[in-house]
Amino acid sequence: MILMLGGKTAQKKVDELYESEDRFSLAMRGANDGLWDWNLETDEVYYSPRWKSLLGYDENELGVMIDTWKTLVHPDDHEYLTKPINVPEVIRLITSHIS
Repeated sequence: MILMLGGKTAQKKVDELYESEDRFSLAMRGANDGLWDWNLETDEVYYSPRWKSLLGYDENELGVMIDTWKTLVHPDDHEYLTKPINVPEVIRLITSHIS
């Protein structure tokens, strides 16, 4: 039995995902940019080694929760950053920026 997803086999989808991840990884390393990714459901954050090094940290020096990032923010900015996120407004701003 072959599992089909949107007209493609499951294995083909998995292969495409790995290929896409490889391209993204190469692009990020080539750009020499720092990367972070925040999981809004768990509050876990991935900080790339380059992101950490740009801020002067070793790879294992920072935690993986959003509270780690909050400790790095200047005290004058805490009030602004602890306000609830207006998701529809954020989407609107990103969409208008991309357009």
